[in-house]
Amino acid sequence: MPKIVNHEEYRRELLKKCFYLFCSKGYAKVTMREIAIETGVSTGAIYHYFSKKQNILEEMFKYIVETNVEEYLRRVKNSKTDTLEERLYLLFDFVVDFEEHYKNVLLLVIDLFRIYGSDETEKIISKFSKYYIDTMSRQLNLPDQLAQPLFIYIVGLVFQSLVTPNQTSFSENMSGLKNILKAVVLKSDELDGDSNIVLFNTIFEKSSKRN
Repeated sequence: MPKIVNHEEYRRELLKKCFYLFCSKGYAKVTMREIAIETGVSTGAIYHYFSKKQNILEEMFKYIVETNVEEYLRRVKNSKTDTLEERLYLLFDFVVDFEEHYKNVLLLVIDLFRIYGSDETEKIISKFSKYYIDTMSRQLNLPDQLAQPLFIYIVGLVFQSLVTPNQTSFSENMSGLKNILKAVVLKSDELDGDSNIVLFNTIFEKSSKRN
């Protein structure tokens, strides 16, 4: 009896293997033959699922974002967090756990920029950035105008960790951000006010003190 193949699952497995290959060698240096060797299938099988190498990169972004968000939501469900503070801590712990993963994603973004240029890359990245932002917005009960800068700030910390690894560690920077937002949560409870307004005020106060 012929073996039944789940083609979608098989495609996802190929993308997973290609992700680590692209990150370690760089997209431009990887050939379809190398992809076939790395994934343990024939070149023909690779072309059956992806018409060209660029298709792999494009689909890879969708795969890595969706699976990463799925893992985060799985942790949220299993943790049974009730308060905003608990959800914040879970998010930051999750991001720290995936530090290396996000560094690799940034390397792929640079590859995308080199291949497509700024305009086309922006379309691709904006779509998947929104996926992360929408998830953060729902889980933390934040409007997009707050979830977006929080997402950008975290991406900035990942970038700093990638290019200046000997400076303050990523986990320490995330811990600092966690403490800022913890203060926001506590102040919101004390004032019984809008947490969004308190967030802006708290960040402004801390920025003013540094200056």
